[in-house]
Amino acid sequence: MQIIHPRLHGALDYTVAAALIAFPIVFDFGAESTAALLISLVAGVGLAVYSALTDYAAGVRRLVPWRVHLALDAVAALGLLAAPFAFGFDGLARAFYVAVAVSVLVVVALSQRNVEAASSTPRAAPHAALAALLASTLVAVCFAGSRGHAETSPDWKPRWTEAGELVLPEGYHRWVFLGSPLTPHALNGGNAPFPEYHNVYVHPEALDAFQRTGEWPEGTILLKELQLLRPAKFPDGSSLEVSGRGYFPQARNGIDISVKDSSRFPETDGWGFFNFGHHAPPYDETATEQPAASCAGCHMANAEDMVFMKFYRPILEAK
Repeated sequence: MQIIHPRLHGALDYTVAAALIAFPIVFDFGAESTAALLISLVAGVGLAVYSALTDYAAGVRRLVPWRVHLALDAVAALGLLAAPFAFGFDGLARAFYVAVAVSVLVVVALSQRNVEAASSTPRAAPHAALAALLASTLVAVCFAGSRGHAETSPDWKPRWTEAGELVLPEGYHRWVFLGSPLTPHALNGGNAPFPEYHNVYVHPEALDAFQRTGEWPEGTILLKELQLLRPAKFPDGSSLEVSGRGYFPQARNGIDISVKDSSRFPETDGWGFFNFGHHAPPYDETATEQPAASCAGCHMANAEDMVFMKFYRPILEAK
């Protein structure tokens, strides 16, 4: 049953092209997979180009035969269907690819094959179709731009000064708490290099991306705020509270931050490390990158993907 007229097919072509261009930008497929972003963009641009060159109502130059256009649609749809499995991306990106591919295959199957019907519509149609494509893409890009601005705010990806210093994020106590390793002086011969609680936070959007892909996205900030222990009452450094004997937090005492940015920190496996002061608040407003020997070297030698994942897995793997 072939019920879709080529004129309607043309309108759908440009609509799908706009979606392939806009959707991965708006929903930041690149945070999960560069391939998920680029393949969709290339497919969208390609569809728009060969649609504009097709000999049907929505065409501009009418160089590509209608039946060849249908074959190109089918091949492109099969490529989109295979891409998530070939390149290993899932979640929203995979669902989008599969939905678009299946929809295109259905449209191809239901489209009329009549060549005369394909080219019989007045030539005003392609101009309207192209206008619709441009308008849809413009709206999408504007929306994506506003979304990108929000993602580079202090609540998400890092902000940098003109001198390349990292700006201390705001509102990090409302981020996701990952864990709090503790190595007190009393258990380390009175000379622990990190005697405070290490309260580690990450922004929810970075955590969402990690849980989808198993990798920290570019722009991830892992913020570690130090917190002193209450004064010791016993030789092992513990104290006594109503809940029992143990180690209890007291005043905040410093912030260290690691940032994933592969282009900015290629020499330290894509992560940069920053110290905003080891003292009580207020902390420094900006910080320069620490030498590799200060932090990055230890992480390169001992951590998993530059993060001590074993301390945070209970939260990272929580459903």
